[in-house]
Amino acid sequence: MLSEGGGDAPATLHPAIRATVKSLLLMAKSCARFQPVKPGSEEHNRRLKHLDYVRHELTKNNKSWSVQSVADRLAEIKKLVKDKTGRAMQSKATPIREAVVLIKPDTTIDDIHRLRVKYKEKFNIDVFQFDVHKDEGHFKDGKWIGNYHVHMTADFTNHETGKSLKLTRQQMMELQTVTAEVLGMERGVSSDKKHLNALQYKVQQLTLQVKELREEVEKLDVSKAAKQRLLGVLGMSSKDKTIEAQNTEIVSLKDEINRLKAEKEELQATIKAARQKSSKETEKAVDAALVRIGNALGISDYCGGLGKMVDFIKDLQTRDKKWMNENIELKKEIKELKRSMDPEQSIGFHR
Repeated sequence: MLSEGGGDAPATLHPAIRATVKSLLLMAKSCARFQPVKPGSEEHNRRLKHLDYVRHELTKNNKSWSVQSVADRLAEIKKLVKDKTGRAMQSKATPIREAVVLIKPDTTIDDIHRLRVKYKEKFNIDVFQFDVHKDEGHFKDGKWIGNYHVHMTADFTNHETGKSLKLTRQQMMELQTVTAEVLGMERGVSSDKKHLNALQYKVQQLTLQVKELREEVEKLDVSKAAKQRLLGVLGMSSKDKTIEAQNTEIVSLKDEINRLKAEKEELQATIKAARQKSSKETEKAVDAALVRIGNALGISDYCGGLGKMVDFIKDLQTRDKKWMNENIELKKEIKELKRSMDPEQSIGFHR
């Protein structure tokens, strides 16, 4: 709690506010959406790395179950696909997927296993790992509200054919119904809007929560300096600032590329005009040569002028090649910047 009488906030308040901002507001209704599993998923799900948005004293309440690692299952699937189809699995294939399924505080491990079995019976989805999380949530009016969910990692491969499972829209709707029925929860309402992926949803919820926290801080009876420090915690992080700087640099590079393109087009136009001029000069010189055949001086002057024109064209072509090479290098730099701004690495939010 903040100190009364308008004094500065205690030093222990900042980590609490920071943890609150980074917690996720999950929907109360049942929901299950399978997405391609991300690198480091097991490390995150098993809490094998430090996460600053969880309550570590509650991590002991988490539960995990697994029959196989993601790496081992992926190797098994690749071999299966090769044996069944005679072709190597495509590099863009996503045979292993993960769903974050909302559960109740009193949902048991047996409930999760029943859901796992139902997925296999009705949709041929083979869940080979699941991790129940009970250490995430947020404070509201001084009370902890847990965000209870389970990460279900599944094999989306038909082991009889070696092909990927493709659920129809009707099956995806039925999957939500089965999830709600098995877990004894209210089914989420279907929507015609495109479903937000996990990262988009987290960003959306965090934005809303930061707004609420900022409003609460503004109402607190503390000194102006304390409010500014608190609001600073809710502001842009150093990583956010880095992302903004990268975005600014990308915009600058795009502008530079556009400028180079314009210069290139201007240079090409100049080359075209020079070639046309050279052609006309050549025609005139030939006509003159026919009239003044035998006039060595006239032929010498003409050849000297044509030689200068050829040198000029060669110089323009050299400049054009130089600009094209610089343009290619700029495109490579932008591609590298985009690769370094992968959402999983750049935004820094967690499930």
